[in-house]
Amino acid sequence: MTKTETLDGCCAMCGQSLKGKERSAAQHNWYWALVRKVAENSDRFETPQQLHSALKPFLGYGEWVPSIEGSTMEFAPKSITKMKHLEFNQYCRDTVDAIQKYIIPGIDKAALVAEIEAFYIDERNPPLEKVVR
Repeated sequence: MTKTETLDGCCAMCGQSLKGKERSAAQHNWYWALVRKVAENSDRFETPQQLHSALKPFLGYGEWVPSIEGSTMEFAPKSITKMKHLEFNQYCRDTVDAIQKYIIPGIDKAALVAEIEAFYIDERNPPLEKVVR
């Protein structure tokens, strides 16, 4: 059992059953709310997609491949669409850590998560308060 899985087979982060092993819509929506909010408040990233694209190589989600001419290596990112549920939990935690350390240095993780959840939560999107654990 991983640290984000509970004894009843549900995700400790979002409470969703792990029987459907792909990442959940709730996780996807939470992640994009995070990336959108951080990009809007960043001088470095103009769009959420820029931040998302910068996170993948930084977090190692992909592989380095030789360029066509062979003189350099290029990063080939993987798609988060096919990420497994627990793998996406870890990706979200790693994203929050990277934001705290490099993009908004020193921001309190709990404060960041609270701000995202205030922006994100509605009847379709329950809180994911365990993302920082």
